[in-house]
Amino acid sequence: MLLTDHLPHGDGLAAFNFISRLAARGHRLNVVAEGVELSRPLPGHVTIHRLPPRRRGHGLDQARTAYRIRGLLEQVRAGERVDVVHQLNPVDAGFTSLLPRDAPPVVLGPYVPAWPREHTIRGQRPGRAARATHLVADALRDAVAWQQQRRAAVLLLSTAAAGSRLRSIGSPRARVRELGYGVDAEFFGPAPPAGEAGHEPTILFLANLQRRKGVFVLLEAFERVARDLPQARLRIAGDGPNEDDVRRAAEASPHRDRIELLGRLDRSASAEAMRASDVYCLPSFSEPFGISALEAMACARPVVGTNVGGLGHLIRPEGGRAVPPGDPAALGAALAELLRDEGLRRDMGTFNRQLVESRYSWDAVVDELESVYDELSAVR
Repeated sequence: MLLTDHLPHGDGLAAFNFISRLAARGHRLNVVAEGVELSRPLPGHVTIHRLPPRRRGHGLDQARTAYRIRGLLEQVRAGERVDVVHQLNPVDAGFTSLLPRDAPPVVLGPYVPAWPREHTIRGQRPGRAARATHLVADALRDAVAWQQQRRAAVLLLSTAAAGSRLRSIGSPRARVRELGYGVDAEFFGPAPPAGEAGHEPTILFLANLQRRKGVFVLLEAFERVARDLPQARLRIAGDGPNEDDVRRAAEASPHRDRIELLGRLDRSASAEAMRASDVYCLPSFSEPFGISALEAMACARPVVGTNVGGLGHLIRPEGGRAVPPGDPAALGAALAELLRDEGLRRDMGTFNRQLVESRYSWDAVVDELESVYDELSAVR
């Protein structure tokens, strides 16, 4: 429940874009958030209600938060009309499950698929106690999700992969709609692909440096690419818990002179790095949506990623290649195919840019969200 316009926090940045763009269209918004980190103030017709932060994994804190949100709703309704209650991420925390029966229609989402547990990524088998703990935690989470979803008027899915989060399918009140996240299509704009003589085809990985993002699979795949394409380069941007391990793996590579570690990039540098690359690669073991892949698409770059989670739905055959997770041979083959063919890269980049403009620009996303709000207000 962080609201931010500049920190590297996917949910917080998405929430800011939803809120700021709805406000720019004249909507009156009351926003509930635990943390607020803004570099500039929101318009005057946006009121922020801060809540004390919860402790992760404490069900009692979640219940307290749900009661506080109920109280805030009653407080706001005493002074103005409320047409819709919309809970963004985290969607599965049950914050709207205790609203009164006469509450306005509730919108939940966009939902994203859950990350797999770390032991599944590492191929480990948890002990009996850990498995029992996971079963209990999953059952409690599902019960809260069912309670919340059965009362919702609309359930939003970021992609079809997020259907795994639904627990109330068949409820007569629940209507499922697909609404993805957006991208600033002006800021992340295209640049002509580099095709001059002597150009070195470049792969860009820009994400948190942790195992589940597939960065070590990419390093292994690049060994295969570099053997066949001596001019190919790999640029790795980001920081994270496995940053030192990534650095050691890059330094140990026989092709280390063609691997560049860029560190953490700000928003402007990220856009420039994408425009300077030929292929964007995100080989995650799972990916709830894939915001960075969407940003690369907005920059008219092809994407090579994995066919899992939301990312598997985001990458179209006309705009990139999706391969199985944890498969360096398939990943290397897909990267080599695109690096060899400048015309294919150009066509894929054009397709991705057109897809962003028609479906994933923030204007297109907020248009769709407004239509949901209008429907609910008219029915009410």
